[in-house]
This record gives sequence, structure tokens and C-alpha cells, in this order.
Amino acid sequence: MYNFLLIETSSEVCSVAVSFHDKVVSIREDIDCKSHISVITTMIEACIKEAGIGYEQLSAVGLSQGPGSYSSLRTGAGVAKGLCFALGIPLIAVDTLQALAWGAAQQSQKKNVLFLAMLDARRDEVWLAAYDNNNELIRAAEPLIIEDNNLNDYIKKTAKNKNADIFFCGNATPKVQKTTPSEDTTFTFGEMKCSAKNLGKIVNDKYHLGLKENLDTFNPIYMKPPNITTSSKKLF
Repeated sequence: MYNFLLIETSSEVCSVAVSFHDKVVSIREDIDCKSHISVITTMIEACIKEAGIGYEQLSAVGLSQGPGSYSSLRTGAGVAKGLCFALGIPLIAVDTLQALAWGAAQQSQKKNVLFLAMLDARRDEVWLAAYDNNNELIRAAEPLIIEDNNLNDYIKKTAKNKNADIFFCGNATPKVQKTTPSEDTTFTFGEMKCSAKNLGKIVNDKYHLGLKENLDTFNPIYMKPPNITTSSKKLF
């Protein structure tokens, strides 16, 4: 039995799960978390207990690696790496947008679909990547300003089949819901929240392929540098 602890902290959601192989057996989520660091360890303990295993029975920790929020990703990565070092188990990193696209594919019954996974990057900007029905990357993550022409141009340059249905997922989905699709496309809007439940299949596959991270050098993928301001007040 392969047991995986799954951690998702790339956005406003703090989500933790345990999976046996690729089947999620316990999950805890705070979908509008104000402080990931204040809840994540309690969530982990609850999931481990509900799964009926001990920490020593974990085979690996699966982590959503971004792109995403600087502070929340740092929290998830710090906790994941700490557990891996302490338990002597590997860290398996999953691209956040890939996990979103995989989750969306579980909702779709169609075969000719282009999944656009999107994360909010403030104002009218999003980070997005494109995947096919098999969760294969079609276009790598990049920033995009959401406007009718920009989005439709992106789709025309990305879709292998011009008649593909376009399936949006991720917390930036509301930004595109008022966008008008071109005449030969159909827009579908799916799950908007990131979730640890979408990591299980990808983590299981990567684990058996031996695709693990170097704990000494691993860092999450940040959308933008931290939003830190310097005080203009004089101390003396």
C-alpha cells in the first residue's frame, strides 16, 4: 500500500488530503483561509487520523508547487519539506495548473476539450496554462491580461482543433465569464477552487516513475515576488 499526504496551499484555499495510491480517503479544506500556517498542521493531523495510518506509513508527500501566492506557497513548501526530512520520504511536486486541469477533466464527458487552468494574478491579469483531455501540457503557464481579443487569440493559437470546447477552471474563472467566445468555440466553466483531492492521481504516477524533488534545492513557483512595502517614516 502506498500512502500519500497531499498539500495544496497555492491560493486562498488551504487543503490537505491523504490518498491510498490515487484514491483520496480523507480531506480537510478551508476554502477562504486567512492564515495557512495557523491551520495546516491541524488539518494534517486530522487527515492522518481519519485515514487510519501513522506518519511512519507515509510513502511520500505530494505538494502543489504553484504558480500561486508567495506566502501561502512558502507555508505549504516549508511544512512539506519538514515532514519529508523528518520521515525520510520523498517530496513529489505537482504543477498547480496541471492539478486544476486534471480536476476539470473529471467533470467533462467530452473528448475534444481544451482545458484552460487559470489563477488570479490581481486586477485583470491571470496566470494560465492549457492541457488536453489526457492532462498533457499544450501550452506552458504564462500571464495574460483578460480582454476579448487577447483570450480569443490565445485560444486560436493554442487549440489543436479549432472546434474544441474550451473548459475554464481555477479561481480566475470569474474574470472570463463575461468574455464573448468566437463563433466556432464553446465556453464551459468548471471548478474554481484548488483542492488537494486533485493531486492524488498525479502524485501516484510521479512516485512510481521516481520523479521526486531535491529537498535541499526545491522552491515553489511564484507568480510574482512578495508584495512587501518599505516604510517611509523616519525612525529618528
